[in-house]
Amino acid sequence: MGIIQRQGLKKSLVQYLGVLIGAFSTLFIFPQAVEQIGLLRFLIATATLILPFVNLGTNTAILRFFPEFRAPEKGHHGFFALLLLAIGTGFSLLCLLAWLCAPFIRALYSDRSALLQESLVYVLPLSLLIALTYSLTIYISNFLRVVVPTILHELTLKIALPSFILLYLYGVLDNRGLIWALLATYTGIVLSLLLYLYRLDPGSFSKPDWSFLSSGRLRRMADYSLFGFLGSVGSLLAFQIDTFMVGSLSGLYSTGVYTIALFIAGTIDIPLRSLQSITSPIVSDAWQRSDTEKINKLYKKTSLILLLAGTAMLSLIWLNLDDLADLLPKGEVFRQGKYVILLLGLAKLTDLATSINNSIINFSKYYRFNLYAVFFLGLSNILLNLWLIPKYQIVGAALASALALFAFNLLKAVFIYLRFRMQPFEWASAKILLATLLGWLAASYLPLPDHPLAAILLRSLYFTVAFASLGWKLAWQLWKDRN
Repeated sequence: MGIIQRQGLKKSLVQYLGVLIGAFSTLFIFPQAVEQIGLLRFLIATATLILPFVNLGTNTAILRFFPEFRAPEKGHHGFFALLLLAIGTGFSLLCLLAWLCAPFIRALYSDRSALLQESLVYVLPLSLLIALTYSLTIYISNFLRVVVPTILHELTLKIALPSFILLYLYGVLDNRGLIWALLATYTGIVLSLLLYLYRLDPGSFSKPDWSFLSSGRLRRMADYSLFGFLGSVGSLLAFQIDTFMVGSLSGLYSTGVYTIALFIAGTIDIPLRSLQSITSPIVSDAWQRSDTEKINKLYKKTSLILLLAGTAMLSLIWLNLDDLADLLPKGEVFRQGKYVILLLGLAKLTDLATSINNSIINFSKYYRFNLYAVFFLGLSNILLNLWLIPKYQIVGAALASALALFAFNLLKAVFIYLRFRMQPFEWASAKILLATLLGWLAASYLPLPDHPLAAILLRSLYFTVAFASLGWKLAWQLWKDRN
């Protein structure tokens, strides 16, 4: 097994361990201090939202241009130092902008809780630490090392956040202590990544080789970074804005409920994230050979696999949610987020059903369309959130995300059909939906015991048997055709 396969396997194991830790925290720890987890998630979401203005689009340029700079004997011409210089410049400009806009920001949050107002000052240093974390992780991947950065970044946070909440519940930390603990954790992650990089490749800490930076190379790097900056802004507006807007418009408690519901709904698209990493190089290679038949076949096949998995997962979560709430401490938190989970789950389902549409567009000559589509999603999401959150609170935020994501995927599916005459659906897609409906009917109307745990087990069995009665042949065929 080569280094790429070993690192990929190890990273997958770390990510799934993170999912298990996150699930335990979401079910048993976070509901004990909803406002506090809302505070931490609001700070992370807000800091992430301004991330493109800190790194100035360099994250996309790291992988694109490092091969040109790669020269171990020359310290890679100081490429890493140039990266830090760009981040430092972006952060300085952002601090200046924040200082100029401080009166407007204070007025905007004047009617919010004192805790929320006091916490805003920590967003800027947190944004710098998160920017350094992401950039270091991406830079280290140039040396085919992804496991340690994944452990330091993803797994550390998965363990740290519930630990902070437990310390708060036992009176060790107060609200301000939670924020300082979060900053200290990110500082530790950044220092650990720097130490790991130094041990991996000491030459990366060389000074910039200004003679290597020709005007043409600088212009290409600036153009590519600008495109990356715009793409990052659009992506964050599309996929991160809801948590920020819930915190800004509804408060920290609502943010806590929303983020708990968001994690539960997010488990539905885990198969998509795994499948995309596998299919992306296949799609890229097929476009290089103009093999549209292979892409079209993969488009349909992945759609069926993901739709089959997604409808089953969403159904089992939704059907058992009330009984699950009866079993868990602070179960009322899950009931408050019940319809958020349903709406966000349906939104994720549209992503699964249209499967690899991102890869198909990204690796084609029309790759810029994805940038326009993401900006459309971001703008739609903002406008819908501004309209629906004041009316329906966190359910409004979920509805806004669902509508925007449905329109986003519809737009890309129509574009792919018009340009390439490909679409992801077959008659088998309708069979999956019919099997789901049959499973819902069985789980909803067949007799159940009064005990919630027994009801969950029997209801899940009813659904699985009914769903499999129509879906097993399709699942078996997909399994036989997996290669």
